[in-house]
Amino acid sequence: MPLVQSILRDPVAPSVATSTPASRIHWIRECHRLYARDLAVEHLLAPRDPELLTCRTEAFTAALGFGEQCQATDHEIIMAADAEWADAMRAATEGVELVRRCTWRLCASGMPAEAIRRAAEDACERRGIWIVEELLAPLLTSVWKAAQPRRRGKLGVSYGRSA
Repeated sequence: MPLVQSILRDPVAPSVATSTPASRIHWIRECHRLYARDLAVEHLLAPRDPELLTCRTEAFTAALGFGEQCQATDHEIIMAADAEWADAMRAATEGVELVRRCTWRLCASGMPAEAIRRAAEDACERRGIWIVEELLAPLLTSVWKAAQPRRRGKLGVSYGRSA
C-alpha cells in the first residue's frame, strides 16, 4: 500500500482466506510504520514518565490492533512489531545523528536560527523521519551549545562535547 493511500484512507486488511503469513506481516508493518517511527524519535529525544506506557509498548499496541484486523496469529504480530520497531529505531537514530551532523557547522559558525532549523528539517526529510517542534527545538539547542567555542588557557579554543 503506497504511503499516500495509508495516510488518506483506512487500510484494507488482506483476506484471511487468501493471505499468507508473510503478506499479513508485511501489511501490519506497513500500516504502523509512520507511527512506529514517530514513537522511536520520541523514545530517543524525550524523557518519559515511568508511570506511562513506553514508546515500544505503544508501537506494539498499534501492531496488535492491525494484526487483529487481518486475523494474524500472535507470532505474526510479534514478528511484525519487533521488526518494525527495530527498523524505526535504526531510522530514528540515523536521522537524529544526521540532524546533529548537518547542523553542527552551522551552529559553530553562528548561522541564524532559521537557517539551522531549515537544514535540520531538510536532513529529516532526506532520512524519512519527522521530529516534532517540541523535540526539535531542544535538540538544536543542545547542538548549538555544544558547538560554541570555549576559551581554555594556553591551549586556545576548544569546543563543547558533541551533542
